Amino acid sequence: MRYAVLAACLVAGLVPASAHARDVTKTAHSGDVTATLTYRVVDDNYSRVHFRISRSGATGLDAALTEVASCKTCATWAPGPFSVPGPPVVRDLDADGEPEVILDLYTGGAHCCVVTAFYRWDGARYSRRVADFGNFGYRLKDLDGDGTPELSARDEAFAYEFGPFVYSVPPVTIFQYRTGVLHDVTRDYPTAIRADAKETFGYYVKARKKRDHAAIRGVLAGWAADECLLDRCAYALARINASLRAGELGRQSTDPSTEPAGAAYVAKLRAFLRKYGYLR
Repeated sequence: MRYAVLAACLVAGLVPASAHARDVTKTAHSGDVTATLTYRVVDDNYSRVHFRISRSGATGLDAALTEVASCKTCATWAPGPFSVPGPPVVRDLDADGEPEVILDLYTGGAHCCVVTAFYRWDGARYSRRVADFGNFGYRLKDLDGDGTPELSARDEAFAYEFGPFVYSVPPVTIFQYRTGVLHDVTRDYPTAIRADAKETFGYYVKARKKRDHAAIRGVLAGWAADECLLDRCAYALARINASLRAGELGRQSTDPSTEPAGAAYVAKLRAFLRKYGYLR
């Protein structure tokens, strides 16, 4: 909905002899650092994936790329081949004068998952840290104009939690990369949070006009989280209670496999926001 996700599937195995094969090279560089990704593609099948990083003319990393790490938000995925990523990115993420290398990979499937490898020069070699950005991926953008980019993503904990994926609108989550670690700095960016809350509330208005109770429940969860990040939890919960009184949250089914609705939804949402640090 908000972020483009990387396409194509990395598949190991045999391909028809008549298929046309082509070799692809994708390169990025900044300063003395160059990252080069190579692979072979036959139709939609990818193989021979190789990644190389050179620094000041010397090889810092040279390895076949078959997997990065487990995908925590992919319930049925096991470690193995990934989709071929877009071009690698070489950029100084922590303003220390040394560019990092970013490589995005996609596990395939209807939604999941974007997995990103961050490579950092530690003085002797390139160390790697992997982050799972799940269904929604992220955007690399300098949000505060200080010349160092932030990573704007979504809180994957909200996906499927209050209804089908199509109704899941997770709140914004903002990270800064510092010395090989991603730090959650979302509350430091109220302008971005307010913009997200406004957009999400617009989805609620549209769902309310349609009396779409399932959509309302999914949207209000993400909106409430945004409001909590702005220290407006009391206001958000009061608005949701008004929705409950108006019958906008539906009625709870006796089937335990269904998503919570009505008062059960409100109770679950409060507990969920507290569990994940939104309601403090």
